[in-house]
Amino acid sequence: MRLKGLFLGCVVLAGCGGGGSDGGQSDQTFPEPAIFRAPLKSLPAATLTSEEDAVLLFGGWSYNYDSLLTVKNHTNHQIGNRVDVTQHEYRGCFNAGENVTEGYTLEDLGSPFTGALHSVRSYRLEGCDYDLTLSGDITGFRQRGFPVSGKGSGDFFEETDFLSYDRYGDSSEQPHFVYQLSSFDNSRLLKARYSHAFVHLSRNSDEEEYGSSGLGLEEFSMERFAWIYDDSGEVTAVQFQLGESTDARFSMSLSPNGALPFPEHRIESVNGAYGTKQLDPVRASCPEGLITVATLSDLVIDESNRDSSPLNGKRSIKAGQIKLQDAEGNNAVITMDGDAGIWSVSLNGDTPVDFSLETIQSLRDGRCG
Repeated sequence: MRLKGLFLGCVVLAGCGGGGSDGGQSDQTFPEPAIFRAPLKSLPAATLTSEEDAVLLFGGWSYNYDSLLTVKNHTNHQIGNRVDVTQHEYRGCFNAGENVTEGYTLEDLGSPFTGALHSVRSYRLEGCDYDLTLSGDITGFRQRGFPVSGKGSGDFFEETDFLSYDRYGDSSEQPHFVYQLSSFDNSRLLKARYSHAFVHLSRNSDEEEYGSSGLGLEEFSMERFAWIYDDSGEVTAVQFQLGESTDARFSMSLSPNGALPFPEHRIESVNGAYGTKQLDPVRASCPEGLITVATLSDLVIDESNRDSSPLNGKRSIKAGQIKLQDAEGNNAVITMDGDAGIWSVSLNGDTPVDFSLETIQSLRDGRCG
């Protein structure tokens, strides 16, 4: 089984900038698999049956940090270009397809960061080869919105708060699609997404970058990545989910840790439902599905020595405590000691069981591949 590692950092808001496609055409020996165009469905509930399940389920939201950085980087890049993104910057397709504006409206979106109305542009992409930072053959409904009063509504180049709303897809039955080909490994990828996301980037002055003093996210999303490899016909599909519905979103906040460099050093808090599941081929031994997380003690993150090892994400958590709970009421409290490299897990109030980070990785390799 082959999985592309690149998608983990590109899932939530703006997507990957052409990753997985080199512009070549794959030899399409096999027909498009049915899962490519299937409607999105909410992930089944995960079940906490052991302390091992808890350490394998914990951390499924971590790819969203990189997606927040994508929005941050795009926003600050446009400041350098003197482009006011809150005025609904328009970028047409490069060489193919259509980007059709369906209308501009003032809407109360229920933002967690402001009670103001938002100016919303609704548009539809049909086989378009460009949308913000995301490249590929793109089809589907999109919305972007920005507040028209209060926090985040001032001059884009002088404001200290950037607030935005992003929607992908009409519904779970009619998601937003990105189709990519790669001659590198003779594969085809179709990403299906239905999501509603609110982002908050803050700074202390207009001399700093947006997001330099904090980042916040609230999102409901379902995203499926499905590949077919045309040298073998092998199909792989993975789905991610944040939140339970548009009214029960997943939240994430990042703030500086004192005077240490941010965001390499940061304080992180996460709350809400999240989950991952490999749809094809099925991994029966791997605990997967939707689980609810609550931060009991903020996570202290240090990525100053970040590397590409599988343990990097866990090593970067120096301290913190979270609680996982499944739909049946089982819960697990995980306490992290980064200096010792130990995670302690108390299942349903029982005596904590300690896991080294190496043991957790060994469990993942053995049960989840």
